[in-house]
Amino acid sequence: MTTPTLDVADWQLFVYVVLGLFFLFAGWQGWQNGFNRNALMLVGIGVGIVSAQRFGHIVYGIYDTIVPYPLPIKTLLMDVAFGIMVYLVFVAGSVFVFKSTRKLKTPRERFSQGVGGVFLGIIHGLVYLAIGVFALRVYAIRSVEIPPAPGSEEYKVAQEVQLPSHRKSSSNMSVNMVRAMLEDPLKPLVDMLIPIDEKYFEMMTGLKILSARPDVRSSFLQSEGVGAILSKPTIAEAFSKTPELSQLMAEAKFHALIKHPAVIELMEDEETVEFIKGVDWPALVTDVIKETDLAAYPHL
Repeated sequence: MTTPTLDVADWQLFVYVVLGLFFLFAGWQGWQNGFNRNALMLVGIGVGIVSAQRFGHIVYGIYDTIVPYPLPIKTLLMDVAFGIMVYLVFVAGSVFVFKSTRKLKTPRERFSQGVGGVFLGIIHGLVYLAIGVFALRVYAIRSVEIPPAPGSEEYKVAQEVQLPSHRKSSSNMSVNMVRAMLEDPLKPLVDMLIPIDEKYFEMMTGLKILSARPDVRSSFLQSEGVGAILSKPTIAEAFSKTPELSQLMAEAKFHALIKHPAVIELMEDEETVEFIKGVDWPALVTDVIKETDLAAYPHL
């Protein structure tokens, strides 16, 4: 007897049911909070985004000591943290300034505030949905399993040891769920709310492959594209002065690499940062993957 499996179409049906319940809850919360509260919360989102870009540096002193990342990543973290703090201030202010619909005196007030609140509550829900889908997509990339290199010891062990069917299906559950959520008509909605380049996710997938497969990593580090990057004077100088950087790259310890003091110092050079931003990293990884057994590996 074969164990039933869930494909993308099955997950889509499940996702639509969950989304329906989610928007019902968002509308109900909007009714409870009323139009005024929801309006102030939504204003808080906009103000948080704008103020984060202008005043995020205020929390730089805190992050500078506890988050050892290169300046561009640290700046992004500062902006996000400051934006969240501004948004929470608006949420708290909306609770103290405006009454919920339950505390309004007349049925007319409750109805008008409630109907407007439902509309804004659903908009609020769309924002949370976009953030949730983004988080799920990142989780799906991190949780997917990369097959071992053919001929390696890991490959032989994998051929000898077969996982139970329920383990196989559960390991791909988040991947299928995210794919279902990103199928039409949800994809245009998510792209509108969070317009993040698809290359970002391709890069994350590529980094996971490089971390899991020494053969792909070796080919990547020896490729012409990486050689051209490492030959840039400022980068070449940093690697020549700090041999540990080459070792971290060879071992695919990318997290330790970007936290290394030499890399942090290197990323403070604006010209180097602009050069690195201009590199098509996903294309570099994809070109190497095409030459291996992972040629058909799905970029989530």
